[in-house]
Amino acid sequence: MTPPRTPQIPVVVLAGFLGSGKTTLLNHLLRNRAGTRIGVIVNDFGAIEIDAMTVSGQVGSTVSLGNGCLCCAVDASELDTYLETLTRPSARLDVIVIEASGLAEPQELVRMLLASDNPHIRYGGLVEVVDAAEFDRTRQRHPELDRHLAVADLVVLNKTDRVGEAERERLRATVA
Repeated sequence: MTPPRTPQIPVVVLAGFLGSGKTTLLNHLLRNRAGTRIGVIVNDFGAIEIDAMTVSGQVGSTVSLGNGCLCCAVDASELDTYLETLTRPSARLDVIVIEASGLAEPQELVRMLLASDNPHIRYGGLVEVVDAAEFDRTRQRHPELDRHLAVADLVVLNKTDRVGEAERERLRATVA
C-alpha cells in the first residue's frame, strides 16, 4: 500500500516593476482572503523594509528577506530555507505568496521554485502586475518587461482607471 501523499502548498510569485502595485494587490488579497490561509515571503530590496511593514499584521506567517534580494540567491536551497518556515504543518497554510522585489527577475524565482527540493510545495504560477498608466515608460526603461509578460501565468493590468478605454484595449492586446 502506498503511503498517503503530503499535500503540497502552491507557491505563487507576485512580480512587477517598482510602483506597479504589487504590495497593494498583496494587501488586498490578505484583507479579502475569505478563510484562505496565506503565507508571505516579502522580497525586500533596501535597508528599510517598507513592504514588510506594509503587510505586517495582515497575515500570521510572514518571512522577510531583509536587505537582500531572493532573485540573487545562488541556488534553490536558499529559497528552501525560507520555505521551510512556512511549510511546517503547524502553519497550516493554503498558499504561499512571494512578493518579488521590483528589481527581481521573476523567471529566476520560478526556476528556483521548480528546482526546489521541498516536498511540501508546488509551483503555483507567476502573476505579473503592470501599471497601465506607466506601461510605455516602464517598457522603455525596462525592455525585459516583454520577457516578464511572456513567462507570466497571469498578468494583472493595474491602475486602469488612469487611462481611457482605447488605451485599456491597446494594453489588453499588448499584454495578452
